[in-house]
Amino acid sequence: MAIPKEGYFEEVRGRYGPVYPKTPACYGFSIIAKVKEGREEAVRAYGKTIEETIKASPEALAPLRLHYLRWNLFDVGSGLHFQYMGIFDTDFDKYTEDAVALFSATGVTTVFTNLEGFRRIGRPTPRHSSSSSGTTSSRASWSTGNTRT
Repeated sequence: MAIPKEGYFEEVRGRYGPVYPKTPACYGFSIIAKVKEGREEAVRAYGKTIEETIKASPEALAPLRLHYLRWNLFDVGSGLHFQYMGIFDTDFDKYTEDAVALFSATGVTTVFTNLEGFRRIGRPTPRHSSSSSGTTSSRASWSTGNTRT
């Protein structure tokens, strides 16, 4: 499925921006953002926390209806960056709400709080909200749709 540059065929507004089309890979999004100075160990520790949570309770993330989730840390010469790629069954609004509820119930924050341009609950600040159509800024990049690799 070839998704237009805007990220959708017809704009339908959701609670957090446009509702993007479901692709053959279900729903998904990718984020690339710079890690806040001094937060690399917090990101790595968060990954370990998620790993231990899944070992202890394999269904812990079941409410998110994830098919695929991948994280990468890499340095592109301008500092450490974090890449998040996720494929899930629900639309972005539902995924976001379920994630916030899940992390609030467990007392675990989101990894996104360690990234430049993100608020405490892990949603992008207004300056990045316009990036959700797949355009890029110097600090964060969002793309939606078919993110199969």
